[in-house]
Amino acid sequence: MASYAITYREICFCPEIVTEVEVVDGQVGDVVVTGDGFDSPPLTVDDMFDAITNALDAGAFRVTATYNPELGYPTEFFIDVEQMMADEEFGVAVDSLVVG
Repeated sequence: MASYAITYREICFCPEIVTEVEVVDGQVGDVVVTGDGFDSPPLTVDDMFDAITNALDAGAFRVTATYNPELGYPTEFFIDVEQMMADEEFGVAVDSLVVG
């Protein structure tokens, strides 16, 4: 999937942040962020897979993920790095993905 538009919400202990990312030929194009909070870089589908894989490889306390049954991209994931640490949890819920 080289070109697509994805809209996702960050799941964390922070104000709601909605990010819209346009990816063209595998490169990040336009990015629109709505909401106040952390200034995190925009995520592509590849970045989401990397976050999940890296958390699993690093032995994170909990990693959950669901995937789109047709296209296979993550529709939601949540990572809790340390059981006894607060506020390091992070996740993403994809609201939409349009290929093209």
